[in-house]
Amino acid sequence: MARILIVDDHIETCRVMAMLVKHLGYESHALNNGADVADYLKECKADLVILDIMMPGINGMDVLRQLRADAHTATVPVIMMTAVTDPLTKREAMDLGANDYWIKATIEVSELEQRLRKFVSPDRDSVVARLNSLRSLINRQVIWPQLRLGNLFVA
Repeated sequence: MARILIVDDHIETCRVMAMLVKHLGYESHALNNGADVADYLKECKADLVILDIMMPGINGMDVLRQLRADAHTATVPVIMMTAVTDPLTKREAMDLGANDYWIKATIEVSELEQRLRKFVSPDRDSVVARLNSLRSLINRQVIWPQLRLGNLFVA
């Protein structure tokens, strides 16, 4: 099963993203700061990293620089998921080697799925069961009340 590493200083964002990634058929792990990424990736393999830019200490751009400078992580796909809408910041991230840049103001589950599938494949055997479980959680509003069925989105 493909492993997705989520790095964001907001614990709730990590929790929700990890749950969504899991329900889309991937293994997920979340870190709440950029300083732990290099150590984590020395111990555990990640098939893709979803990385926030604005974090205290080591920010996402610095983490991206570290990933691209290390031969073991240089080819790991990185999706920058951030609230930063500035085109210059996006260009800088892409120039540093980010594979994708996603504004996290609105997260549509279908868009998350498309972005992940550009780089890694889910565990297909568990996708249907996990999506049904996700629908159940959404219907009971166990997770963010803004997440809705149909045009699944997080506001």
